[in-house]
Amino acid sequence: MKYQANPVIGDAFKIVHVADKANADYSANLTLDDEGGYIATSAMLERMVPVVGDYLVRQEDGYEYLNPAAVFERKYSPLETPPSPENQHILEKYHDAVDDAGPGASQQKINERCGVLPAISCSFSNMPICLSIFSK
Repeated sequence: MKYQANPVIGDAFKIVHVADKANADYSANLTLDDEGGYIATSAMLERMVPVVGDYLVRQEDGYEYLNPAAVFERKYSPLETPPSPENQHILEKYHDAVDDAGPGASQQKINERCGVLPAISCSFSNMPICLSIFSK
């Protein structure tokens, strides 16, 4: 039987330094690019011995694990950054216009609802959006 893993969302930190010697409890001191110092537990180290360039992954549920760079970079991709306040306003205006225009509305009708000047629209991530040049 085949299985597929559920998507994992969390934070990842690149390891920029690994201490030369393990601690007495077999843990290891790591330095992470965004978090500073971190102690990898002996349980984490049973799975793999980290090297510079590997990652510490912290899932949304708090579970933490080490991941080799090649595996991490093949399996994970960054989430898009949230839009700026100005762009968020434009996106909200666009979504309101789509709702007001109704199902199956043409892009021209949506632009009119958005208050966009004629022929001022573009495509962003395969989603047409109203630009910030409004006639109203």
